[in-house]
Amino acid sequence: MRASQKSGASTSHLLSVVSHELGITLTQTGVCDKTNEILISIEILDAFDMSNKVITTDALLTQKPFCQAIINAGGYYVLPAKMNQESLFCAIENLFQDTPDTADLDLRIHPVLGEPYDIHKTV
Repeated sequence: MRASQKSGASTSHLLSVVSHELGITLTQTGVCDKTNEILISIEILDAFDMSNKVITTDALLTQKPFCQAIINAGGYYVLPAKMNQESLFCAIENLFQDTPDTADLDLRIHPVLGEPYDIHKTV
């Protein structure tokens, strides 16, 4: 792909779907200059059975239409939220503001959601 745009290639931006479990690329598609990854990513999702699968991406795809497409297909997502989406970032921060950070509780119930949760930390 290096220097493909300079060589006149019509598509030099690829979006890939990767299986981390298998360690392979499942599909790739070109992203034209007149569109963006968000629209193409939703189209790519249609080619896969996402039921009970966890979808991860970079922060660019932390968008409502992308998340809704995953939910509609019966999947789950873990996506990063950055400060450039201030209202989303603050909403997430507020959601976890009052959760106790203790490891000695057998069953933790989220004070806002009313659902069990667990804490996992990687250092």
